[in-house]
Amino acid sequence: METSNFQTAVCLLAWAVNTVAHQVGDDGLSLEVILERTQENLGLKDALQPLLVCNLSPEYFETMKSHQEWKRYIDRDRQERRTLLEDVRSHAEDLRENRAGHWILYEIAEAHYSNQKNLRDLLGYDDKLVEAAYTGLRGTIWREDLPDHLEIIQAETESRMYYIALPFLASMDETDREEPEQLRHLATPQMQRALAFYYFTPTQGSEEPEWYKRWVNETPRIVADMITRCA
Repeated sequence: METSNFQTAVCLLAWAVNTVAHQVGDDGLSLEVILERTQENLGLKDALQPLLVCNLSPEYFETMKSHQEWKRYIDRDRQERRTLLEDVRSHAEDLRENRAGHWILYEIAEAHYSNQKNLRDLLGYDDKLVEAAYTGLRGTIWREDLPDHLEIIQAETESRMYYIALPFLASMDETDREEPEQLRHLATPQMQRALAFYYFTPTQGSEEPEWYKRWVNETPRIVADMITRCA
């Protein structure tokens, strides 16, 4: 085969391989057909081999890894949304009556702190579910099944946590935002409980909550005593 004809044949071969690879305009054409047609021509057979290899750069693999990680994040986020939505819907009445399980309050509080402005979005913009979720959350500080400050401190020394801790702090924040006067009437044991939870429970907020700042100024002895106990 003359050089010019061979170069033309190689170009056509490359076009054929590319067409099959991208599945565009490849009616009647397949890799098997290309392999069969080049078997008897050693020149084209040799020219075909490098066309079947795709040299991927390290950047390609990094990009693919990022895409896979992003997909896993999206899938996980969708599953968490579905779980929260289903849990709040099935326990809406318990939330309204302030008797929901600690675990579901923890789910709501976690969403509240990580994505507060979009909690409505997480609950599908269902006003009744949003109302139920926040009713349950706000009522947490008034529940009767809460540990006292000594139990909270003991749990911390044993590397244990209370699921109700995060909802309790969210309840404090929400109550302080809507009805701050209610927090002024807490008894000393209630304040000690709140402070113990606050000292041992990390939240998304980087600043001290307003209720805590007031207590530092208005009830410094209680705050100082709990700092010492929790140190």
